Amino acid sequence: MVILLAEDDATVQKFAGKVLTTDGFTVLTAGDGKAALEAARKTPGTIDLLLTDVEMPRMGGLELCRNISTERPGIKVLLMSSDPLTAFKNGLPFLQKPFSQTTLRISIEALLGPIPPLG
Repeated sequence: MVILLAEDDATVQKFAGKVLTTDGFTVLTAGDGKAALEAARKTPGTIDLLLTDVEMPRMGGLELCRNISTERPGIKVLLMSSDPLTAFKNGLPFLQKPFSQTTLRISIEALLGPIPPLG
């Protein structure tokens, strides 16, 4: 399964990317919404999940969601933010920062189904 991770904070991007890769996902990373949209356009095949920060330079996560959903109608979306009001305002699945490995996995499994063990 492929996850597009859009996050401008290098520490959060590295942490989430490592957790997802360890769980067996192919992870495409981008530091902002425009770069994420470009990565999605260059990637053949399915992208199963967009995991995106809400606040990013050049293009925020909500605008990215609107654009990518038009181009890839089946993509699932999980927003990340340190602002809990984001979840209520947008009605999209939401992961509050900071988050743990377990919380990230639970949030992704809620959208994509169980993560099979590696090996």
